[in-house]
Amino acid sequence: MSDRPAFGANIVTNTLDRELKQARVIFVLIGLTNIVVSLLAWNTLSDQLQQYEKLGLMTEAKIPDAVRIFVMIGVGIGAVYLVCAALVYKKPIPTTITGLAIYAVFTLLQLVVDPSSVLSIFGIGLRAAMIIALVSAVRFAFLYERNRAAALPAARALLPKS
Repeated sequence: MSDRPAFGANIVTNTLDRELKQARVIFVLIGLTNIVVSLLAWNTLSDQLQQYEKLGLMTEAKIPDAVRIFVMIGVGIGAVYLVCAALVYKKPIPTTITGLAIYAVFTLLQLVVDPSSVLSIFGIGLRAAMIIALVSAVRFAFLYERNRAAALPAARALLPKS
């Protein structure tokens, strides 16, 4: 195999850059969605407990520890996706694989905990689109790395020798 980038490698690299930008956007959207949904669930539960206290149905209502843990996990996973978004250009392959793996694992966990949210028509469609996007991001990360590795020797050859 030649050390030179393949014919049209610059066009391909520009396309792959665009795909990595899309992966970054996907990671940011998933991360922010996880954080916002987790915090909204926390806030909604707190409001409901306060209403129950006002109605006299409960005294000294506290959010269960399990719910606190789930909220913290949701916020933490959201933060991991934001870190993946920040690192997608520096380490595209490990970052995209990590993002896909986390998404798949937590989708399976959600399927176990609350199947109705995953198995709804909207849930299936959204998750299928996200998995397709993340799988394509992994594929493009591999192509991006291959083209970047092929372009380095050619770029070094163009540099003036000191």
